[in-house]
Amino acid sequence: MKFGESYARAISNHPEWPVTTIVAYGKLKTMIKFLGELTSTQQVREAERRFVPPSLSFDPTGGAIDEKVPVTSPMLLGQHNTTPTTEGSGDVEAPLASSSSSTAAAEHEPIFVEITENDFFDEIDRSIAKLGAYTNARLEELNRDLMQLTTNVEHGWDTEEERVSFEEMAKAIGERFLSLESFINIQYTALYKILKKHDKYLPATPIYQFYRKRMYQQHWVQGDYSRMFVKLSAIHSTLRGDKAGVQDKGASQGFVRSTKKYWVKAEDVSSVKLALSQHLPVFQMKLDELRGDSQLTNSVYLDNQSLELYHGRLEKYPGAIAMRYRWYGDKEPEVVFVERKTHKESWKGELSVKERFTLMPEQVVPFSEGTYTVDMAVDDLLKRKPRTSAAELDDFRRLFTECQDQVVGKQLEPMMRTQYMRVAYQIPFDASVRVSLDTNLLMMKENPDCAPSCEEAGRWFRDPSLLVKRTEVTYFPHAVLEVKLSLAEGEECPRWVEDLVERSGYLTLVHKMSKFIHGCAVLLPDMVQSMPYWIDDLSLRPSILHSQPDRALTPRGGHVPRSGPSRGSSVDNASVVDDDHQQRPMLSGPRAILLPPTTNLAGVPYTDSTKFCAEEMASLLNTAGGSNPPPRPPRRGIWDSTMHALGLRKPTSRTVQPYMLPRKIPMRIEPKTFLANERTFLNWLNMAVHLGAIGTALVGFSIGLSTTEANQSLARPVQLVAVFVMPVSVVICLYASWVFFHRADRIRKREGSFDDRIGPPVLALIVVIALWGTFIAAVAQVASGG
Repeated sequence: MKFGESYARAISNHPEWPVTTIVAYGKLKTMIKFLGELTSTQQVREAERRFVPPSLSFDPTGGAIDEKVPVTSPMLLGQHNTTPTTEGSGDVEAPLASSSSSTAAAEHEPIFVEITENDFFDEIDRSIAKLGAYTNARLEELNRDLMQLTTNVEHGWDTEEERVSFEEMAKAIGERFLSLESFINIQYTALYKILKKHDKYLPATPIYQFYRKRMYQQHWVQGDYSRMFVKLSAIHSTLRGDKAGVQDKGASQGFVRSTKKYWVKAEDVSSVKLALSQHLPVFQMKLDELRGDSQLTNSVYLDNQSLELYHGRLEKYPGAIAMRYRWYGDKEPEVVFVERKTHKESWKGELSVKERFTLMPEQVVPFSEGTYTVDMAVDDLLKRKPRTSAAELDDFRRLFTECQDQVVGKQLEPMMRTQYMRVAYQIPFDASVRVSLDTNLLMMKENPDCAPSCEEAGRWFRDPSLLVKRTEVTYFPHAVLEVKLSLAEGEECPRWVEDLVERSGYLTLVHKMSKFIHGCAVLLPDMVQSMPYWIDDLSLRPSILHSQPDRALTPRGGHVPRSGPSRGSSVDNASVVDDDHQQRPMLSGPRAILLPPTTNLAGVPYTDSTKFCAEEMASLLNTAGGSNPPPRPPRRGIWDSTMHALGLRKPTSRTVQPYMLPRKIPMRIEPKTFLANERTFLNWLNMAVHLGAIGTALVGFSIGLSTTEANQSLARPVQLVAVFVMPVSVVICLYASWVFFHRADRIRKREGSFDDRIGPPVLALIVVIALWGTFIAAVAQVASGG
């Protein structure tokens, strides 16, 4: 579908958008084509220069020229009054004046109008101004309503109906914000495409870069409006009556929980945030100090020259670890978290563990070298926290010693940096359900290509005075959502979590996705021996190619941004070398690259950070704009489900959910999982054979009874049992086959539970009936003296 058609459809689907504020996409496109035709010939007739395409001809009194009249025929303004249509152009124009004004215009003398590129520039300027004014007005209105609702909720409520009404008002404010964001996104995309078309048809006067930077400076692009989600989540939390837990202030901390990761498309981030805010409050340790709802998070991952930890985590070896130094905020780190993640086999019922302790920034290098001992660490800990218990000291000693032995013994050094803006949703200090959303994600080499490494320079992070080359950083095009559950035994996952991850249409499950692994696979291809399965996802291709050297091949029909250094302002003489986009400054200290706001109304930071144009992003993700979830696929019938589970019917476009990202490499699954499924299948077949043997024995037994007239009455019940059991054994074989293929399909997709609540009870009942029938027949024969 062309953008003009999707643009018109999006506007028609949102009647709340005023037509007077939308970008006249069709009008601007026609102006470009007309100006391009004028400049395509060396000599232009004066008559052609003085006439405007019909769709652009407007009488100052309000009349309009018929769009359907050919452009080449001389036209006079004020001769027609036909309202322009959107057919073929994809444009949606404002309503024209009444026919009376057009009649008055016809009485005037003919008016000749000459259009130039300045007219085009004026139209672009008016469009930008209209968007700014409309956005300001709507945001002020939303803020007023939100402040009023916050005040009403703080005063409390008397009845349940009043509480429900407050809840509905909060949801309505959130939906209005999403509608405004969708409006700005589609208008920004329209302007973006118009500027690209202008430079294509009029290459002598390129304006794309100028207007793109100008739009990027607009408040509806640069502004961070995520604070609204913080206020909405606080309102919903108050209405639910959430109660905070107890904070763990131990010297060392451990987290045992199950984690699943999902990709979220950039245009769906605000929708996901709104859905989460209705069930969990935004949780940040220093929320009042944040400008929005997200906090800058930096993690420096350690590994050796053979990438031992990378390959261990990729292959999911039992006990595989990941080591990192992490700090929060966009200021100098006051505390550094030394974290270790240990992989455990989930099929054994074990959960992975994350453990961490804190160090001062100046203690990190001595810790890595082994000169900062555990006794020194304990002394410093007691100085900071003199009331630390003996049990906490023992845990700290154990974790500190184990981590230091692994860093020194495996010769670990800083290898990869991950940076993102993280917002966490959690009832304060209650880890039963925690959801984190990472946006503006990037990975960067911690050791520069043409400069001393961190170990050689005696640092634990990259020198911020060094330029970051294009091949040393990669931008991830999606947000990453993590659902972390730490539920008590027998406690079920909340229903709203299942609705969000399975039925919302916003999330794509990426099993065991790792930012560290992705960064190493993209930026260190010569060092890795194997790649993660998600690396071939089509939506990642442009961002991966952008990080490769110039010898990388351009994808068919794709676009690779130009490479080479660019000049611009920097902070402390450090910046990311990046072309065709604004430079991203590196601040002093280990903060590295400061990312743009995570939530704005135009979605620009998300698309800009990926370093490829929105056209390719939309085509790769098959999106049509807006933030509404895609339609759900129709439910299959019993026959279709059976054929699909048996692998006898290939999925069609109706059976594949449209929001699922394409896969080229299957997810890594333990072979023992498939072998266990095969063993279960063979056990079912074994039971079916036993039932068939019982039925055959009963048939033979009944034939022996029927030889005498006295036992013929006893043979009939036995024959009925045999006739019942033998077909059932065949049905069980078929049922076992269906269960086998069905489970194999769910294992490949990593979906749901695999328990069977129908087959075992039915099988047990059949066996009981067969055995009882055999027993009764045998007793009857003995009683008759046979």
